[in-house]
Amino acid sequence: MIKQFLKNTGWILLANMATKGIGLVTISFLSKLITSIELGVYNSYINTAAYINQIADLGSSTVLQKASALAKDHKSKITLEKKLSSAILLGLLSNLCILLLIAFNIEFFSQLFFNQKSDNLTHLLILITLIQFFFQLPTYVLMGIGHFQYYSMRNIVTAFNSFLCVIASTIFWGLRGSVFGYLTATLINTFFTWIITINILKKEQVKVSLRSSISGLVQLLREGYWFYFGNTFLGAIAGLFTITLFSKYISIESFGFLRIAASINAITAIIPSAIMPVTLSVLSRHSANDTIRIKSFQIRYVFGTIFIFTTILLLSIKPIIDILFNSEYEKGLSLICPLIFINIIILMQGLFSNFLIAAGKMKFLGTISTLSIVLHIVLAYLLIPYLGNMGYLISWLVPQFLSHLFTTMKEFSMNHSYKKINEIKRFYLITTPALLIVFYASFLPTCNHLKTYILLPILPLYCISFIKFVVMKEELIIFKTKMLGRKKI
Repeated sequence: MIKQFLKNTGWILLANMATKGIGLVTISFLSKLITSIELGVYNSYINTAAYINQIADLGSSTVLQKASALAKDHKSKITLEKKLSSAILLGLLSNLCILLLIAFNIEFFSQLFFNQKSDNLTHLLILITLIQFFFQLPTYVLMGIGHFQYYSMRNIVTAFNSFLCVIASTIFWGLRGSVFGYLTATLINTFFTWIITINILKKEQVKVSLRSSISGLVQLLREGYWFYFGNTFLGAIAGLFTITLFSKYISIESFGFLRIAASINAITAIIPSAIMPVTLSVLSRHSANDTIRIKSFQIRYVFGTIFIFTTILLLSIKPIIDILFNSEYEKGLSLICPLIFINIIILMQGLFSNFLIAAGKMKFLGTISTLSIVLHIVLAYLLIPYLGNMGYLISWLVPQFLSHLFTTMKEFSMNHSYKKINEIKRFYLITTPALLIVFYASFLPTCNHLKTYILLPILPLYCISFIKFVVMKEELIIFKTKMLGRKKI
């Protein structure tokens, strides 16, 4: 089981390294080809299309991924066929309803989201949104069904195609070219993804059909709606609300800084995002003893890797920004650095949420996410008009921290096996003060030498404490045995 887990994770990790790297290079090129304000506009357009898609999801993506992970016998494969059919129909209908509403009120929505009059690019968002839906839907099937080699190769090819289309178009036509390039790339990637998905489903003897029924749609909504409402719908509403607040009270340029932070954070998320789809598939099928080993390994080592990498990243952020992007973006470091730190909490929240999804605790996650996002919206509405970027950071950090706290407590309390794993308890004890120190340092100006003096000692001290209190004796014995075996050879 562990061997299979590591093999599948390896494929996802390879794909993530390639796709996140290509994504970072894409934004790096864009930042040099268009201005910081235009990058903010590009980011707001692409994010708006993604948020509309999330609203139209109605919970089908999570249900579809879980059904794909369980599709191993004839009965479960029939269930997957029905849910896939319902997800296609439900997503198409909901997308069309939202997009028609926007199309008939294009001037209002353009002014609301972007604080400007509509143009051809705003109209183009309707087409981008619809294509994105057909591009994303089969992705959940590929993740759930377990063919991670095909899923990984698909991700690499589509990321490289997006890079070529976006950058080539931007060189010739600037901002307008970047949006048209994104549309072209998404269209090509959609056809490619469906070809792979249909071939895999044929191998698994699962039929792709557009036949659905009202009962199938109702069942899909019943299983995934509450989780969707808290995790997806409100998140998308909060995202659209953020775009509106940035364009009105801060600047659309600062929204471009969010894109820079997201690109950097994507590199930090390479390992967690590689583990999560494999984890959901494995936890849905194996015994409690096996799953607790996988969970323990992830909680300790994944978090340790994220923490160390983030600390090094914050130490060297200025040259990274200058090399990858442009010195023009240094003025956004007061926003970018804290977002890099908050990403630690977001990644760990995703890790524990994945455990709870596999355990079927989707209503609990939906409730926590609902409260978290409502708090974010309220804080953003109250703070951004008066505090600007700092108001946004506070409105983002507080709900994320509380959400992670409650999710972690739920996972630990419902699984008594954790009580036997003392290293996890020690892990959190030694991590908390280190987190607080790095959190403080992330708000210091990059030119402040105190930032370096604070972060540098953290790394060796954390590594020593990690090895002393977190690494299990059994793991050290395995490591020493392998090392001695290599020396004899």
